[in-house]
Amino acid sequence: MSVNCRKRVVKLVSHKKMTWENYLKEYLLWKKAEGRSERTIRDYSNHIRLFFKRFPDSSFSNLRSFKKNIIEHMSLDVKPAYYNNKLVYLKTFFEWCVNEGILAENPMKSFKRRKADERIVQID
Repeated sequence: MSVNCRKRVVKLVSHKKMTWENYLKEYLLWKKAEGRSERTIRDYSNHIRLFFKRFPDSSFSNLRSFKKNIIEHMSLDVKPAYYNNKLVYLKTFFEWCVNEGILAENPMKSFKRRKADERIVQID
């Protein structure tokens, strides 16, 4: 009894090197498909763009330099709530990059949230 097996050859099409802007567009589209609000998508975009605006030489190909830029960006003296927002937006973007095969590892995986100050709510 003979079994006919077909072999399938898959060729990978090499495409020109994408920029962080292209990756960000794909990421934001993915977030929109997940049902995120326009404001949330805008916040993701703003925080990620701010990082790359501060460090225009950041490249996904040089992980060591990339991590150095991230550490410098996250070491700014800001309120814990703002730091935590930056952390969430950047960390999830880089995690998406890992899942898409763009990055080998998340350069922010060791960053932890800061304890936020207590909010004082005044009720009149």
